[in-house]
Order: sequence, then C-alpha cells, then structure tokens
Amino acid sequence: MKTCVVGTESTLLTRLTSLSDPPKNLYYQGHLAAFKTIPTVAIVGSRKVTPYGRQVTRQLVRELVAAGVGIISGLALGVDSIAHQTAVDAGGLTLAVLGSGIDNIYPVRHTRLAQSIVEVGGALVSEYPGQTPALPYQFIARNPFQHIGILSLEFHVDKLSRPLL
Repeated sequence: MKTCVVGTESTLLTRLTSLSDPPKNLYYQGHLAAFKTIPTVAIVGSRKVTPYGRQVTRQLVRELVAAGVGIISGLALGVDSIAHQTAVDAGGLTLAVLGSGIDNIYPVRHTRLAQSIVEVGGALVSEYPGQTPALPYQFIARNPFQHIGILSLEFHVDKLSRPLL
C-alpha cells in the first residue's frame, strides 16, 4: 500500500483542528475523503473483551454502519479490532488510528485487517512516519485523535432514524 502525508490544514480531516494539539502531519493509507462528510463514532474499549462486550460491540457497529455512520477505532486487540472487523463485514467505512508508523502495523496479527479496511474504502492514519515502532506513550497520544469521532457523534446522533440498540 502507498503511504501519503498531508498537513493537517488539509480539508481532508478538518475535524482535527478541534484538538488542542493537532499533529503537524498526518500519514495515511486509504481513502480519507469520505470521512470529511459522514458522521463518525469512535469505539474503544477493553483489550480483554468479554463475550457480552463482543456481542454488544458487533450489534452497535452493525446498527451504526446501517445508519451511514463511519467507525473510528485504534486497531488494538479486543473491542477496537472487533469494531473495525464488524464495520468491514457490514460494508461500512472504518478509520484506524495507529499508535505506530503507518508501515508498522501493531499488533502484527492485525495486518490483514488493516489491509481489509483500506480495500473496502476506509483508511489507516497515524501522526508517526513510516516504520516508527509502537511505543507505550504513542498509544496515549492517539486517544484524543480518536475522539474526533465522539465529537461527531454528539452532533449527528439526532439524525439517526432508529434506536442504536
């Protein structure tokens, strides 16, 4: 996959300007343009997901995708990967916010999921270039970046035509 970089002043992700300390550059693979115009929801949760958590995550994501909502998450183990995979399976758009460089998928076992996200029209994004390794502080730094989805949810949830669950 080809990696691209845009300054965050780009119109591709104008939502980033709402962050108190937006990244200077955004590295991405895939298709960002759709995320400028659709409502999005960030879904994050436990890496040690329970069967109930798995069920609820899948149901919620299927409902959101059916309502035309894009899913934002972190490609981590547990709830994050379940949210991405369910969005892909349901034909929806999903955006993975990485805590590593865009060419260094972490965890490695999610490499195929990352490829699937891009293949169905979604995107992978990171503020870290190329092969930057996944380091603990970078996962904390990406969390506000994922919250661009939560801000969008607050604005768009009243436009959904039916209950989420």
